[in-house]
Amino acid sequence: MSQAVQKAYKIRAYLTPEQRRAFAQAEGATRYVRRRVLGEIDAHYKATGTRKSLLAMGREVTQWKQAEETLWLKDIPSDVILQELRDLKQAFEHFFRALKTKGSGRKVGYPKPKRKSASGAIRFAFDHRHPGKVAGWTGKKVILPKLGMIKLAQPERLPVEMPKLVTLSRDSSGRFFISFSVRQMIEALPVTGVSLGVDLGLIDLAVLSDEARIPAIKGLKKKERYLRRQQRTLSRRQGSKKGEKKSRRYLKQQQKVNRIHCRISDARRDYAQKASRALIKKADVIALEDLNVQGMMKNPRLSKALSDAAFRLLRTCLEYKGKWYGRTVCYAVRFVPTTKTCSVCDHRVEEMPLSVRTWTCPCCGTLHDRDINAARNILRFAVTLGEGEGAYPEARGGVNPLREGAFAPLLKDSVETRTENRLPRFREGHAPEDHDDSRVS
Repeated sequence: MSQAVQKAYKIRAYLTPEQRRAFAQAEGATRYVRRRVLGEIDAHYKATGTRKSLLAMGREVTQWKQAEETLWLKDIPSDVILQELRDLKQAFEHFFRALKTKGSGRKVGYPKPKRKSASGAIRFAFDHRHPGKVAGWTGKKVILPKLGMIKLAQPERLPVEMPKLVTLSRDSSGRFFISFSVRQMIEALPVTGVSLGVDLGLIDLAVLSDEARIPAIKGLKKKERYLRRQQRTLSRRQGSKKGEKKSRRYLKQQQKVNRIHCRISDARRDYAQKASRALIKKADVIALEDLNVQGMMKNPRLSKALSDAAFRLLRTCLEYKGKWYGRTVCYAVRFVPTTKTCSVCDHRVEEMPLSVRTWTCPCCGTLHDRDINAARNILRFAVTLGEGEGAYPEARGGVNPLREGAFAPLLKDSVETRTENRLPRFREGHAPEDHDDSRVS
């Protein structure tokens, strides 16, 4: 069975020096327009007490192109400026919506001007009636106004469907990317008949209810040691002090530091994509614990390890891949005592410090591995989102019986079956088939 999904692509691009200059000019123009439009809106509000519409500001931006001091705006693609005005309109809508629903949701501030930084992006609208753009896309080419044809690292990954919007972005290390999203048909994966509980951790990224383990990402400590050395070198360059003019050596060293940051970020994202892909292939039902990661990050001893593990990124990957490939991703209520409860007889112990890795149930005498027992309990108590509200109202005080709709405990498999179900070792480096959203290239 196949279904239509919105799939995002992000492909590495290589710009010529002329294209880099054109990109910098267009990015600078968006900053100028945003800053000036915000200034005009603030001045109009202080003078009249009313808010000036962005539609009227769009007409004024058109007039700026005729003014002598801003004739250079004519050299900028109109798509780029129009998309910046649309972004600003959306920012105002979010701000005023947050004012109406004060106290709920994420805090949204008043729109601010953009600062010049190492990273940036501009966006273009793709008109499907334009014969040149359609012909170029059909030939696996991306042609942008004022920039021409963009060289791509993997042009064969361009889908048949043509997107409506294309974003050309530059990260802090100086790499360029083309990103867009299109509607595509995706085939569901074959049914495996396997249900898995997943206990997330720091020593092992994930411990499964069938006793398989996904080890935590390795290699980050080596990159971070190298990052510290380069940051110390950066601190000795002219320009590290406040108000000091930045030298060329400082800017060169700063770009080197930014490249290391991007490598660490890419490594985390790559590992989460591969781990989620392996879990989605392995099981029909994947049960997770609804962890309060934001609260756990307040622990200064664990915050660094938690950020490296990237629990939220893994959960996001599992959620959208589960929808794509016909898998069910469930969550156990946050306060269910999955670690302190015996998965065989439901006996609950009072204390379970982190130093205890294995324990014997005093009621039935079963020897438990701490993480495997938690994974099995997570599978037992998991409830699909939207159906599990208030499923275990008294979970903090004790273990509740399974409700209707919860998944049954996982049956104990033989040693041979558990060996066959173990996850394969991940390949080193990037493999495009492991990244279903194609955001890492």
